[in-house]
Amino acid sequence: MKLRSYIFAAIAVIATAVLAVQAQVPGVNSTLNSVFTLVYDASTMKPTYSATSAFSPTATAATDVCLLNGSATKTIKVRRIYFNALATTAVSDPIAIIKRSTANSGGTSVGLTEVPLDSSAGAATAVGLTYTANPTVGTAVGFIADPYFSIGNLTTGGAQSFPSVLLYGQLGSPIVLRGVAQGVAINLNAASFPGIVVSCTFEWTEE
Repeated sequence: MKLRSYIFAAIAVIATAVLAVQAQVPGVNSTLNSVFTLVYDASTMKPTYSATSAFSPTATAATDVCLLNGSATKTIKVRRIYFNALATTAVSDPIAIIKRSTANSGGTSVGLTEVPLDSSAGAATAVGLTYTANPTVGTAVGFIADPYFSIGNLTTGGAQSFPSVLLYGQLGSPIVLRGVAQGVAINLNAASFPGIVVSCTFEWTEE
């Protein structure tokens, strides 16, 4: 009888422990569910913006072709960079993502339209640019990435390139820009691609 009592008592303890643990799993009668929801909302509902352009850089030995500059009033955290290109001849070439500590000057540039993903976020304070003629580039902190990109064939439609997506901030820091002098650039490494058309997209938050 005592053994049976011990067995029933053990089962009761285990059942109580399982129910207690289950109650702390988000979504299962959980008091933590609201906490996880608040944390998720706080991390995903920050004012987020995107700026993009498809254009033809005309510079020979092109350097910076797309640039996102920081803000005088907000901390800019770059989360995604998209790049795609087509040229007369399909080729693979390293395309650099460079962080700069001083702003570019000169060149021929066009401002990007910075679009809030939620219209209630207000206007962006970061500034995006594309260059058709090389600027005098600012000081490079360093190359964040220098991977080979596949540039598709523009004339025949063959060997099409897919957008390359660089993600930052999932398991570490995003690219953080503090002040208007700092920027992140997409740079063609002084290469020349006849007939090239590029597409650049930056996505970032402002805090």
